[in-house]
Parts: sequence; structure tokens; C-alpha cells
Amino acid sequence: MVERVRLGIGNIAHLNARGYLEHPHCDVVALCDNRRGEAERRAAEWGVPKVYDRLVDLLADDEVDAVEILTPTDLHRQHVLAAVAAGKHVSCQKPIANTVADGREIIAAADAAGVVFRVTECCFH
Repeated sequence: MVERVRLGIGNIAHLNARGYLEHPHCDVVALCDNRRGEAERRAAEWGVPKVYDRLVDLLADDEVDAVEILTPTDLHRQHVLAAVAAGKHVSCQKPIANTVADGREIIAAADAAGVVFRVTECCFH
């Protein structure tokens, strides 16, 4: 069993960042956003050591075990399949995809790759 998960997240992950940053078994090791300046600002605020402005570069990082996908739903299939192909565990904001077929493809790809895939929803109180 993995004692710590090294997570790569996007800038919009501020919705979930506190939970990840405070979790005893999680290290946020990279932040990715196509707005590099914003990513650098958040990374400095959260103490995240690496910043990427392209998902492909984040996924190529061997120090990242898992990623959180918080992109528009139209991009979920593309982003999740890329992450799974890179051997990353994936947490994806709901909905999983735009179509049932795409959702099934994502689940099958994660199963075939032997990675954990989960669908989440942010909650505010």
C-alpha cells in the first residue's frame, strides 16, 4: 500500500486544495494551469514545488502519482485518457463525460491500466 500519494493538481483545485494540502498521506508536488502566472502564484501560496502550463508535461513527471481533473466536461475524456495512459491515478470532477459511451471508455481504460479512477464533487458548507 502506498503511504503517500504525490498529487498534481490544476489551479482551479483551490476548491479542494486545503483537503489535499492538509492530508497526512498526500503531497501536492505539481500544479498545472494554462495560465502560467496564475499557476506560479498559487504554487507559491501553497508551497507546491513544480509548475506546468501543459498537461502533457505534468503527466510526464515521474514524481506525480495521481492527478485531479477539474476541466470543462468536454475535456474530461481527453484529459482522463491521457492521464490513465501515463499510468496516473485520476480523480475527476463530475460528470465523468458527456456521453455514456465516453464514460464507459474511461472506466475501461482505467481498469486496463490498473489505475484508480474516481469521480468526485466539491462540497461547500
